[in-house]
Amino acid sequence: MTKCNNKCMCGRNIHDKDEKKQKQQRQTVLWTVYHTVLAVELAIIILIEGVELFDYCSYWWGYN
Repeated sequence: MTKCNNKCMCGRNIHDKDEKKQKQQRQTVLWTVYHTVLAVELAIIILIEGVELFDYCSYWWGYN
């Protein structure tokens, strides 16, 4: 990407800010997807463990 001479009053290139914003948005999307996958996996594990616990307790309580 070629840089132009568009600078703000502080002397920084205005494209630097745009590139940082794009990088931050990509990272935000990545972290959102990552945490969503972790939450789904945790929910599956909790569901499986709950079914196993219910099955174990129903054996001792005589529900079968």
